[in-house]
Amino acid sequence: MTDYRTSERLSAYLDGELVGEEHAEIEQLIAVDSDAQLLLAELRQTKALVQSLPAQKLPTQFAAGVLARIAAQQSVAQPLSSKPSSAASSKVAKAERDTAASRKPLWIAAASLAAVLLVAVTIRWTMSGPTEPINPVVVDPEVPAVAPELVPEETPEALSARALAASVLGAIEAPGEVAVLRVKLPAGLNVSAPMDDWLAEQKVSVVDPSQVSPATMAVSGAYRKNAQAQIAGGTAAKSAGEAVYVELPADMIEQALASLHSQIGSAGDVQFETKLALDEQLVTSRLETGEGEGESPARPGASAADDSAAKAQRINPRILRLPEVAPSSTTDAPKQLPAAKVKTIRVLILVEDNFR
Repeated sequence: MTDYRTSERLSAYLDGELVGEEHAEIEQLIAVDSDAQLLLAELRQTKALVQSLPAQKLPTQFAAGVLARIAAQQSVAQPLSSKPSSAASSKVAKAERDTAASRKPLWIAAASLAAVLLVAVTIRWTMSGPTEPINPVVVDPEVPAVAPELVPEETPEALSARALAASVLGAIEAPGEVAVLRVKLPAGLNVSAPMDDWLAEQKVSVVDPSQVSPATMAVSGAYRKNAQAQIAGGTAAKSAGEAVYVELPADMIEQALASLHSQIGSAGDVQFETKLALDEQLVTSRLETGEGEGESPARPGASAADDSAAKAQRINPRILRLPEVAPSSTTDAPKQLPAAKVKTIRVLILVEDNFR
């Protein structure tokens, strides 16, 4: 609770009369004391209300009229008495003179009180009249201040993954189309390790390389044909260090690419290279996961023939040559991904051999 001294200091602070240490002390008090905050708000409201009052001009004979009415009321209230003796008369006269001497300041006080009452009545009339009242600013000491909820910013890897997912979903328009992603890793890093970790984290069912899949053969053949045409045209080529063909449900693309970005780290890069179109007779060819030796377990709740499960198979990287591609340019990530045109997205992930 604030005391009288604190109230005076708050009033002086509001009027801009405090300087130096006093100003700093009162600001520190306001910052930590809820009672001081409440009183300061009330003082501000009162000051604003008084300043908004219209100027009132009193009649010229107002003070004289008030004093005359007080004198009249006092003369009526005096009791009637019998005629006093001469000695008593002198004492009464002296008492009347003393009373008259002390009565003047009482009249002045009464006049001041009347003026205050007039101002109070005017304030009340103003607040209840057509003038709109000022709403007070009340600080409830019982309710703690709640900081606004901060929305965490997305990481660069998450934004890159969403932009890449948007590119893939926007490019794949038919079931027989395959998105080709190029992965660049820092020099000296084992190219297989990030892919192994990524496939395990996403619980992708990996088909054993010895079980040759028609879908994998079709994808690798289409890529070699496309790459040879570019190399023959003079484009430089690189060796592949890792090649993985993946079939993913469309609703899993952003999550899977975000995980891939996380595995390769900020020093690596993943970019959309091109799109392949499979031969018409191989459009419906899909990876088949059996119980072959060396196969990774399927995702929980997905059977071997479940089309909603993510499947993958490695391709021998020595049969692939990777045409040189320009570094990926920064693309703004959309707030929402485009709607997928197919249920299953086919992706060929090629990792450059960074040892050569």
